[in-house]
Parts: sequence; C-alpha cells; structure tokens
Amino acid sequence: MGSENISNEEYQLRKNAVGLFGLISFSLVNIFPLSFAVTTAATAVVYGGFLAPLVPLFAGLVTLAVSIPMILFAKHIHHAGGYYAFAEAGLGKPVGKFVAMTLLFYYIMADLSAVIPTSYVLATGLQYIFNYTMPIWVYIALSILFTFVMFIMTVLDVRYSPKILMVIALSQIIVGGILAAVVILRTPYNSLLAFNVNEAPGGFSGLMLAIMTGGFLTFTGYGAPLFMSEEAKNPKRDVPLSIIISLLTVTVFSILMMYAEVAAVGINNAASLSNDWNPAIVAFLPYTGFYPTLVFFAIAVIGQLWCGAAVGMAAAREIYAMARDEFLFPKTLAKTSKKYKTPIMAAIFELILVLVMGTIGTLVFYYYFGYSMGIFYSWVFWGALTTLAWVIYHSIVNLSYIGFVKKIKEKLNATNLVAILLGLVGVALFIIAGYEGYNGIGSPYNYGLYGFLAWAVFSIIYVAYKWHKKELKSYLETASN
Repeated sequence: MGSENISNEEYQLRKNAVGLFGLISFSLVNIFPLSFAVTTAATAVVYGGFLAPLVPLFAGLVTLAVSIPMILFAKHIHHAGGYYAFAEAGLGKPVGKFVAMTLLFYYIMADLSAVIPTSYVLATGLQYIFNYTMPIWVYIALSILFTFVMFIMTVLDVRYSPKILMVIALSQIIVGGILAAVVILRTPYNSLLAFNVNEAPGGFSGLMLAIMTGGFLTFTGYGAPLFMSEEAKNPKRDVPLSIIISLLTVTVFSILMMYAEVAAVGINNAASLSNDWNPAIVAFLPYTGFYPTLVFFAIAVIGQLWCGAAVGMAAAREIYAMARDEFLFPKTLAKTSKKYKTPIMAAIFELILVLVMGTIGTLVFYYYFGYSMGIFYSWVFWGALTTLAWVIYHSIVNLSYIGFVKKIKEKLNATNLVAILLGLVGVALFIIAGYEGYNGIGSPYNYGLYGFLAWAVFSIIYVAYKWHKKELKSYLETASN
C-alpha cells in the first residue's frame, strides 16, 4: 500500500512502546467493565426491564462476531486512525475519509459520554448511599475537572499507564464479581425468565433501543488498541489478541452484573429499577451491606474516570491521524510532545471541544428536563449518538474488508469467507437494531439524530470537494503478511 512518509520527529508517535499487556488494559478500561452496573445499566433496565441481561449478551456476541473483519484488518494495517485506515485500504481514500469524519463525530460523542458519567456515577451514588443531592454547579465543575484528567492522561508517556490501567480494570472485575455473586446466592428471585425475550416491557423495539443506547455503547470501546497500533511492540499479533480477550471478558462479566441487578429485585419489581439512575447500588445494598457497596461505588467512580481518560487517548490519536493527512485539520494538530511523543496538539483541541459541548449540553438538559432527567440525558444523549456513529462506520469498514481482500489478492480462504459473511451479517443486524431503536424516537434523541444527519451530509460534501480538488492525502502504514 502506498504511504506519504512523514520523517519529521515532531510529528512522530513513540514506537515499540506498548505490549500485549498494555493493549489489553487499554481496551478493558476503555470499555469500562462496570458500565453495565452503574451507567449503561440505567438504559438497559429502563428499556429492557427484567431482560436487561440480554442487552450485554446480544451486544457482546454481535460485537465479537462483527469484529472479525477488524481483527483481520489489524493484522495488516497499523495506523493511528484505526478504522478509517481500514476503510481507505479497502475502498479508497474518499470512503476512508468519510469514515474519518464519522469516526471524529463518534469520538467527540464518546468523550462526552465517557467523561460526564463520572459526575453522574458520583452524583447518583451519593444520592442513594448518603441521601445527598449534588448541586448542578458541582456536577458541571466535576465534569470539567474530569475532562482535564482525560487530557493529562492523553499527553503523558504511554509507556507508564498500562500497569495502572490493568489494576483499575481488575479491581472492577474482582469487586463487582464478588458482590454480584453474593447477591445471586442470597436473592430469592433467581429466574431464567431474565433471558426470555417475551418479557421485555417495551417489546422487541424497546429491547433494541436498550441495545442501541446501552449495549453497543459499552462495547464500542473494544477497538481502542487499533489506535495504539503505531506505538505497539508487536501490532500484528497483539492488537487482534487484545481485542478478542477484552470483548470476551467484558461480555461475560456484564451478563453477570446485569443478571445480579434484576435478580436482586425479581421480575415483578424489575420495572422499579428504571426509576433508579444507579441500579446496581440500589439492587446490591440490601444484600451486600453498606461498606462493601461503598467500596464498589468508589471503584465504579474511579473506573468511569479512567474510562474517560482511555477514550480520550484514542480520540486524540484519531484527530492526530486526520491532521497528519491534512484532512479537515491543519498539520499543526499532528505535532507530538517533544518529551513523551504523544499527540499533544490534538489533545488540546479535544479538550476545548469537550469542555464547551459538555458544559453547554448539561446546562441545556438541566434547564429543559430538571435535575434527575437532566443529568441522565447529560451523558445518555451523547451515548446514543456515539452508538449511532459507531454502527455507521463499523458497517462501512465491514464492507471494506471485501475490497481489501481483492486488493491484496489474498485467497478467499475459510477465514476470509467467514469474516466477510460475519461482516455482512453485522451490517444487517446494525440496520435492524438502528431502525428498531431510532424509528419514531422521541425527544431529545431525535434532535441528536438530526444533528448526525447534518454532519453526515456535510462530510459527504467536504470529502467530495477535497477529492475533486485532488487534496485527499494518505499516510498509511501496512504491515507485511
């Protein structure tokens, strides 16, 4: 594959900096193992009811299946732009750059839906444990603080973070797993009806909405190692392996957490969890006691905070890759830190944008929906858009693998055939889930949908203009088979 070489040291990321251990920790924290306990659990129980465990089950298995093309792409292409480099390699620069625009939209939404929930988890936990209502100005101030934490982690040396990230990921899995097991052993409401689709309170459409707003949202972060591939020691082996390990781990763990939550209250009372914006704490507290629940709450807050930091690290690298191609952004944003070789200029741009959108968005939701629903929408609104953008660019990249196999003239063996078929199945499932979830969707999600459509139209026009002017540049590193 052709590439435009950039030899200037001030635009280079650090090579051979991250191993398999670091990539796994990066992916796990990016996904946030406790998401289905304290954040996306809220949407899962609101729209899925007692069937909430089906949300991570379906979303996790579908994500794993449709990730096969990404995993095979990752064996060949190591690029800080991740998915958009895959689309570019398979279907050409115009398609790749459209994916870059969609990916940019995704990551800004993902930043907002990863950083702000730290305030949300803290606010709802304090409400249920200590009966303390956090003032909205404190909520916003903490969101601003957490956004700066994301920025700091993004610009620090990437070699120093894997151990911290792994400790944070494992603490979530161990503590969450212990509390969930205690609840399951003590509750009198264990039932396999939690996996019976006929029990969904909103029917199939409600379940799909839960999967769109909560299920896929959790797993979208699985591809984080793709953006670290230029800095990986053995990207051909370690990036695909880290994705597989992370997806399987979080899927199993999330099913356990969601089942424990609904089993704690039983099928007849599952609907009551929809009134609680932090259902894990409400469900676990009677069975696990005050202090264990407090420890769980503390780890959840820390986990959500570091999830935001990990998402920010990937987002900055995507912006860096676009700037390196001088696409949408000036090349200045591709400059890296002299000391740490991290994308500092891209991180500064990301910081400013997230601060402005996060603060204004939270104030708007608070003004129109009040405190309780306002802080709920302050991150779920962005989360729904995150999922929507993810479905679009993921579908395009799945289709791109067909073109990629043709370009490298690789035989259509069993592996490639399975990848292509699963990719097509994934596109079909995404379309069904998207249609069922967004068809007739109400406020405020519909306004977000209009915003995304406007961005998509702008992206198409902008890419067409750059293509017509012959200004679509490419920096694409392709590993040997």
